Formats: sequence, structure tokens, C-alpha cells
Amino acid sequence: MALRDAWIEKREGEQANANGSGSAADREAVKNMSQMHLARKGVLTEEMFFVAKREKIEPELVRSEIARGRAIIPANIHHRNLQPMGIGIAFNCKINANIGNSATTSNIDDELKKLHHSVHYGADTVMDLSTGGDIPTIRKAIINASPVPVGTVPVYEAISREKQNFLYERFDEICKIFKKHDVSFSLGDGLRPGSIADASDEAQFAELKVLGELTKKAWEHDVQVMIEGPGHVPLDKIKEQVDKEMEWCHEAPFYTLGPLVTDIAPGYDHITSAIGAAMIGWHGASMLCYVTPKEHLGLPNAEDVKQGVIAYKIAAHAADVARHRPGARDRDDALSYARFLFDWNKQFELSLDPETAKAMHDESLPDDFYKEAKFCSMCGPKFCSMNITQLAEAESGKDQAERKQKFADLLVKVQGA
Repeated sequence: MALRDAWIEKREGEQANANGSGSAADREAVKNMSQMHLARKGVLTEEMFFVAKREKIEPELVRSEIARGRAIIPANIHHRNLQPMGIGIAFNCKINANIGNSATTSNIDDELKKLHHSVHYGADTVMDLSTGGDIPTIRKAIINASPVPVGTVPVYEAISREKQNFLYERFDEICKIFKKHDVSFSLGDGLRPGSIADASDEAQFAELKVLGELTKKAWEHDVQVMIEGPGHVPLDKIKEQVDKEMEWCHEAPFYTLGPLVTDIAPGYDHITSAIGAAMIGWHGASMLCYVTPKEHLGLPNAEDVKQGVIAYKIAAHAADVARHRPGARDRDDALSYARFLFDWNKQFELSLDPETAKAMHDESLPDDFYKEAKFCSMCGPKFCSMNITQLAEAESGKDQAERKQKFADLLVKVQGA
């Protein structure tokens, strides 16, 4: 049995009873399974309790943020095996990993490997951007294997119509479908800046205003919404992006690609974008869409996915620290104590990528003896400032008992998170 089977079956039964004794078609017409609909009725769902525990906040705060539209729990009722997560300014900053095949490259096994790397290294959601091959089969395989929410870009599949975006023309009809299945909108910005020269131009901001109008329409149906943002934005224009989204889109969660803060580094755009991502997360973006080293160059492979996820875990965590999220700095402090106390194995364990940290250390000092050494290969045994400090303290009669106790206390907090 999947995690959410009993939750959803109970909820469907309650709605069927509440909707009376009309025909099945009549009951289906008024069906609304969205988290927003339930939150606005004052219901605390199992998903809300689950998110509250993960975020270390009160369930009522989760419910109220969803009811007002400032947070979402993307939890399609047909994706029963996902572990609920929340996206919103009151929660920790999240990251998304894009995967998916193209018309020229990739297959199901490759995409499932990318999914595994995404989840293993810390992606909170994934989006399947497949544009070629047997898309329905690939998508079904990804959803069945994914413990995190999965998004798509359906306009890719409609481009052959050679018409204006039918999703805009039929928005109310789509809302009626979404609310039955608790599908969340990620209202995309087709006019987002593709270079820093385009940042904050008239077209981008005109579209942002339209997204705000669509947000209010979706909320009339109690359908959850987040807003997609740029893109390529120089550092001095990042705060403006958040301020205008908050104003024009009524504080719906802001979900941004990067942004890249310079256009000169193909092959390193996971870095150029993580710089902007950390800043826009600090200013109030709720979720950051990763960029891989292959951005603008080709379809990412599993290693590119790993590099993108790690870069964005750093960015999101830096934003949480800057926003003073409860407990956000505990892991930093614990790793700093491990470093000062020369507990090399705990340093590796507490890092975002333990395998890489250990491999880099062991490249020059591989023997187990060096896992207890009070130096690394950078400064050597004579010039390590932390070792010199400990020796100086020992000369004055001070030991490391207090630091070791603080370290132990932090480890309990981090490992219980």
C-alpha cells in the first residue's frame, strides 16, 4: 500500500457523502480534492501534518498559508507514493531538478537514473521535460518511481497545433479538471529573459501581470498555484523580480530558474545560476529550479544532474541560513565543530556530498591513520591554525571538553532532523 492510499480513499468517501445523492456525473462535477479547497474549509489534511513535521512548524500555519495561496502542497491524488512537501515563503527553500529525454538522445533507463540522482542528492521535486520518443511511457515510469512530486510542461506537447496557447484560452476548463485531481499550476513565463540584456523588460513584466490574473482565476476554483520566474538577471535586478511577483501575483509562491547572473560561462552555468539562486531565495523565492553544467549546450546526463542538484542545495541552504530559518544553521555549526576537532569522518558524513569530500581528502592522505590526524595536506602538521589553537589552549590548561559537548548536542539535532 502506498503512503497516501488510505488518506485519499477516506477523503474521496467524505466528498461523495457530502455531495449528496445525485447522479455520479453530478457528484463528479462538484468534486474538489485540492489541498487549497480543504484548507479553506478549515480541514487539516494528513499531507499538511506531514509537511508541518518536515518543516518543524505548526500544522495550522501550513493550513493557513495554503488557504491564502502563499504556499502549496503539490500532491496529485494519483501519485499515491509521493512524500508530501510544501513550497512557500514560510517553509524552507526548495529545489527542483529537470529531467527528460529529447528527440535525439536518452531513454527510459537514462531518465530513471537521472531521477535517482536527483532524489539521492536532495531534489525536492522533479520536472519531466521530455520532448521526444514515447513520452507517456517515459512519464509513467518516472511517476511510478518517484517519491517526490513530478511536474510537466504540457505546452511542449501542444506546439504542433500552430495556434496561440490553448491553455490560456481554456483556463477555466483546465481549472475544473485540476481541482478534481489536486493538480497544482506552475504558471510558466514563456517570455522570461534568455539573457541578462532582456532582464526586467516590458515583455517579461507584462506576462507577469497576466500570470497574476490567472492566479486569481485558479484560486476561484481553489486550485493551487505557483509562479515561474527568470531566467537571466544581473545581481542588481534580482530583488525587483521578487517584489513585483509578490505584488502582481498576490504572494503566490515564486519558483525561479536560477537566475543566471552572467552569460559568459557556458559549461559552468550551474555556478553562474546558483549565485543568483541564493540571492533570489534570500529575497523570498520559495523554490529554485536547478541549472546543470550542460545548460545551453546539450541534454544533461546523470553526472550533470548531480552537479546541478548539489549547486542548488548549496544555494537553497544559504538562503535558509540568511532567512534565519529555525535550525537551518545547525548542520553548518556541527560540521565546523567536526572540522575544528579533526573528526574527519563526521566532516564527510555531514557534507552534502560525503563521497566527494572523502575522495578529495584521501587523494593525498589515503591511509586510515590520517582520519585522526590534526592536519590536512594543505597546511601540513606544522601550520594548521586549528591545531595551533588547540596546542595553545592546552598550554593554558584548557581542554576541548566543552566544544566536544556542543558538537555532540548539535549532532543529535542534525541527525534528528
